[in-house]
Order: sequence, then structure tokens, then C-alpha cells
Amino acid sequence: MNPSEHPLPHASSPLGRFHFYFPWVIAILIFLGIGMSGSVNHMESSAWWGLAFLGLWFGWPAWHQLRTLEKVLILGWIGILTGACISFINTDHVRSGHHDLEKFLRFAVAGPLYLTLRRYGWLMTRAVLAGSLMGVSLLLIFGVVQVFFQGVDRAHGIVYPITYGDITILFAMIIFVSGGCLYRKKKDLFWIALGIGGVIASILSKTRNSLLVLPALILVLPFALGRRVSGRIHLVIYGGGLLLLLGAWLTVPTIRERMKGGVHNIKAWYQDKEGAIETSMGSRLTMWQRSIQLWKRHPVVGIGIGDYSLEMNTLLEKYPKEKAIVGRYGHAHSTYVHILATQGIIGFVLHVLILIGIPFLIGWKAIRVGKERSDLWPGVGTCTIVICWAVFGMGETWTAKNGLISLYLMTLVPFLAASGQMVENSPPRAKEAPVHA
Repeated sequence: MNPSEHPLPHASSPLGRFHFYFPWVIAILIFLGIGMSGSVNHMESSAWWGLAFLGLWFGWPAWHQLRTLEKVLILGWIGILTGACISFINTDHVRSGHHDLEKFLRFAVAGPLYLTLRRYGWLMTRAVLAGSLMGVSLLLIFGVVQVFFQGVDRAHGIVYPITYGDITILFAMIIFVSGGCLYRKKKDLFWIALGIGGVIASILSKTRNSLLVLPALILVLPFALGRRVSGRIHLVIYGGGLLLLLGAWLTVPTIRERMKGGVHNIKAWYQDKEGAIETSMGSRLTMWQRSIQLWKRHPVVGIGIGDYSLEMNTLLEKYPKEKAIVGRYGHAHSTYVHILATQGIIGFVLHVLILIGIPFLIGWKAIRVGKERSDLWPGVGTCTIVICWAVFGMGETWTAKNGLISLYLMTLVPFLAASGQMVENSPPRAKEAPVHA
């Protein structure tokens, strides 16, 4: 699909001139929203709503050209908002529930933007890459200054350390997979090397959650690539990835300390040792344990969005030692546990399917139709971004934070749209063969 398939006003008219610059307006918003994430307050949300407005204005003509899976995804985004509205009916804390509804509205307006971006293909994925390069650079500067000059224990930018760590590792992985697909000349190594800066920044945040991304990618990406790449490439992914993990484990004490500390805290919590609940892992395990108790009260539809803090603190009246520690949090510190508690098994399945399952499947299909190494970029990028956010959801409720929802959509939707375009333009039932390097 290309823009010429949709007649636009004549370029000499004001509206026509706007249409001419329209894709660059979108690309700039994506670039700024991603590039200033974690370093400028509310930048992700501001950029996202600008993109959503443009999508609502221009996106709809492309609907009839979508494949069934893409239509299911867009309807699923709307379904997430619908499910939240139904859950809101079961909410006792109306003000908090109303505030949460605005978060889910972001998913509902992603569909028109997807339709819009599908017209411009790789231009928007390049904007994501450019934004990631800028974001890594800014956040690395923040982290170095905070840790080495200000004496802060954990780098955090202008957000929480765990959010900072997740964002920086996300940008690093986008840069690395983009480099793997697009590398042509030695000068490309300069911008690819910036991905290392993202890994360093993430390490400075001491975020365990982000350290799990690389092992997850090493395990899952080769399955997504399948026979589309040679055995040598698989060896590079597995061997190179394992060497990188081993090198990081042996040479970076922070990683060993954080991972060993986490394992120790988990064991202490299970053994019910004194003070175990006060640790990062202990408090999370306690929150998850009590959240599951809340879910069991209403297993199908959950306790209702907006009611988590109210219901949790009521439950914790039975556990006074826990209330002072975990009662102050407004979410379960896990996307999966929080959605299960507030929206039940129906909301849980819907979120996993729409936010992780179908996007990964679209990326996987795009990988299957590529002929050159560069053709793999949209599909591999989609799968990588999905894996990152799936891992982040284990230890962070990113669906409860406006900025992270916006960043999820701004990084994923452009790659999804390019993947959908590749699948649409591919010959039907093309025989799978290794891509050319």
C-alpha cells in the first residue's frame, strides 16, 4: 500500500500542502515522543495524543485493505477499553476508576493510527529507530551524571529506576536488532554501538526486570526466525548472546549482586524470615499473593478498575505487618497480576492476546515473507518489542502508567504497521526460503 492509493487534495491548496508534510509531522512526533522519553516530563503522552488525533482524522480509508488478523487486533484494542468500561461498573472508588479509564482509552485510539502508519511503511520504523538512538544518548548522560557525579545509588532519569532501566534496555534492543537487519557499511557500527550505551544505562539503574530481556530474546527470537536465516545466524544469536551474558555476569559486579540478592530474598520470603517482606522481591511476592486473594473473590470479572488500593488495604487489615509496606502501592507491580485482580480472567486473557499474542504473530508472519536481510526488520522489530514489554510486565505494572502505555504504542505500532504492509504485499503462500544476507 502507498499514499497514492488514497487520493489527496491538490498540493497547491492549504490542505494539500498539509497532506504533503503529514507523514513528516507523524515521524517527528514519534521521534520526539520516544527520544525524550524518561528525560522530559509527559513527553510520551503529549506525543501520543498528537499522533492519535492525526490517526483519527486520516486513518479510516485503509480499513478495507486490512487482513483478518489486523482487524482482530484493532477491534481488540477497542475491546480493552470496552472491558475496562464494564469493569468500571463494578468499581466502588469512582474517581480512581475514572482516572484509570483514560489509560485504556489510549489503546482504543491506536487503531486509526495503525491504519495511517500502514500507508507509509518503513518511514515510521526509521522514526522509532532515530528516537531510540536519541533516547539512549540522553538517558545515558542522565545516568552517568546521577551515579558518578551526584552519588545516586540507582540511575533513574526523571522517572523511577525500574522504569528507567526498562526504557533504556528497550531502546538498546531496538538498536541492536535494527543494526542486525540494516547493517551495510562499517560506518553503521557507530550508531549500532549506541545500543551498548542503553545496556550500560540499564545496568546503572540496577533493574533486575530489564536484565531478563536479553535471555528472553535469546530464547524466543531464534524460534521466530526459524529457517528464514542460516544456521550461522542462529549460532551468532545463541553463541554471541550467551557470551555477552557470561561476560556481563563475570565483569559487572552489579549484575551478580542484584540477581543473587533477588534469589536470596525470594528464598527468605518463602521461609518466612524476619524482614523478608521489606525487601524488593519480598514486597512484590506479598503483593502478588494478596492480589491473587482479591482475584479469587471475583475470578471472572475481577474487583473492578480503580478499586485495587481500596480492596488491598481492606484485605491488609488482617495482616498489619504487611500493610505498612505493601499497602502504599496503587498497583500490583506486575501487569499480569494487576489485570487479573482488577479485570478477572476475561480481562487477563484479552490483554495477553491483544498486547502480546497477536502483535507477535503479525511480526512472525512478516518475518516469513522477507526475501532480503533488511526485509526482516519490521517483523524482527515487532517481535523484539513485544518480548521486551512482555518481560517488563512481569515486575512492573506498565499498563497502570500513562507514559509507559504511550511508549509501548509508539514503539510497537509503527513496526506492526510495516509488518502488516509486508504481509499484505507478499505473494500468497510463498515458499519459505532463507533470506539473502
